[in-house]
Amino acid sequence: MKARHRDGLTGPKVAGMEVSVFYDDGALCSPATTTPEGNGSYDVRARRPAVSRTDGYVPLRVRAWDDRGNEATQEVRRAFATN
Repeated sequence: MKARHRDGLTGPKVAGMEVSVFYDDGALCSPATTTPEGNGSYDVRARRPAVSRTDGYVPLRVRAWDDRGNEATQEVRRAFATN
């Protein structure tokens, strides 16, 4: 995953990212492991939940922030299928 500024804009440096994985229809949340790769890119690792604990898809919530304290959060409701 990569956090970046909109095309053509510059700004503060991306300082961090958190990714959460949801399942059981959003009842359970598990943090993913994020490892910085430089230039706003992060390697994200998460355990794939059992299909029986999902509706067939897994939602993700991503929070990224810069070195000035600004942050953005984005949710992807059907980030990937479990089958």
